[in-house]
Amino acid sequence: MLKLKDIFNYMDFFSLKNSSNKPIFNRRLTTACFSGPRYSKLQALNVDETKISLSLKNIIINSISDGYKTFLVGCCDGFDILAAEAVLNLKTLYPDLQLVCVVPFKNHYEKFNDSWQKRYFNMLRFCDKKIILQKYHTPKCYQRRNEYMANRSSLLICCFNNKKGGTKNMVEYCKNLDIQVENILDYN
Repeated sequence: MLKLKDIFNYMDFFSLKNSSNKPIFNRRLTTACFSGPRYSKLQALNVDETKISLSLKNIIINSISDGYKTFLVGCCDGFDILAAEAVLNLKTLYPDLQLVCVVPFKNHYEKFNDSWQKRYFNMLRFCDKKIILQKYHTPKCYQRRNEYMANRSSLLICCFNNKKGGTKNMVEYCKNLDIQVENILDYN
């Protein structure tokens, strides 16, 4: 039987298990994650930020109607923060939504410009849960973050232009796990 002290000591609410080591509930079926370019690469796509935000809002609303309630975001400047802001804005209409910020390493925001840092800290302030995966940057920390999110999701909402990079790796990883992939660029 799961003891109360185990609940408070357990960091990862996606994997709570009972004494027979079986999941108490499967949050993966109602969890989606996001992947897309950082701000500098997002600008190169020549897609207006307002249009991206509107596409995100529409896809998130559709996923809510399909039963999704928890949204994992990787916390980088650009698409990740836009996705988090879309979820936070929709919480007024859907108060049971949860935004989980999966931070790849403790101070990864330090290279963001001032505007994106402000938005980053605002996102962290209003999210439902923060998970910091490691203290320091390592060569595979972003891949580790992506796999963490994908392994806990059944839907990936992305902004993917078929170019190599982190988003391409995430899309391929999700497809190998039979995770549904929704690309906002398919709707623009």
